[in-house]
Formats: sequence, structure tokens, C-alpha cells
Amino acid sequence: MAALAAAAACAAACGGDDGVTPPRELTGNYRLVSVNSNVPPYVFWCGLGACEQINHGRIEFMSRGRLREIAEFQTAGQPSTQVVDTLILTYEFDGSRLILKRTPFGGSAATVADTALVQNDQRQITFRPKVLHGHLTNGGAFFYTKE
Repeated sequence: MAALAAAAACAAACGGDDGVTPPRELTGNYRLVSVNSNVPPYVFWCGLGACEQINHGRIEFMSRGRLREIAEFQTAGQPSTQVVDTLILTYEFDGSRLILKRTPFGGSAATVADTALVQNDQRQITFRPKVLHGHLTNGGAFFYTKE
């Protein structure tokens, strides 16, 4: 019995997975404040004679390693209707690095994973998405702050 208690204490002290402690999670909501140091709206993709811009963005952390990404997009320079995308993603968080996992889209069989940096006591997130609103991005820095 003493050996089992000692092993459990060592696992907890040594950072081992005790099967009881849940993985680290982020909480709260984060608002997009800039893309490549520019305040939105920001043009993130051009092609086929049109450009797409992001007007607003928000990340809402939910339970069980999930988050909701909400963003408002519009064709740049057009009085067209704005489109709001809401995606539910899974994530892993290790204290400073956030790995976001997107489910396959457009017939792709592979899951897309993006990495974000969590800074300033979890009050800021710098996110460099590979794909945004169905378009490949140039790897710009999307900067979010906690609300």
C-alpha cells in the first residue's frame, strides 16, 4: 500500500499523467485586434479577380479541449453581404503553445493543424492559420486579446 501511495505521489510531483487530472485548458473569449499589426478589416487572400477580408474575429474556449472560432468575412471593396463562419475545433495546450486541429474540408482526407502562441499570462494569442474561410493564407499573424 505504501509503495502505491509513493508511486502516485511521484507521478504527480514528476508531472506524470495520473489519470485523474484533466489536461490544461484555456478559458474565456478572445477578440481579434490585429492582423500583421493592422487593425481589421484586413485582406488576407486575393485570387480569381477578388480579394477576401476579415472584418471581425473571436475565439471562445469551451470545455473538453474544444473552442469556437467565429469570424466575419467580406469580399474586399464590395458592398456585398458579410458572411459569418463559426467553426468548432479541438485543441491541445501545453502552457505556451496552442495546437488547433481542424477537421478536413473540401474533400481533403487530412486534418489541418495550426499552432498559436499564448502569451502575457494567457491574455494574448498569436495565431498563424494555414487556411481561413476556405482559402490558403500567407501565414499572417492574427493577434487576439482576452475580453
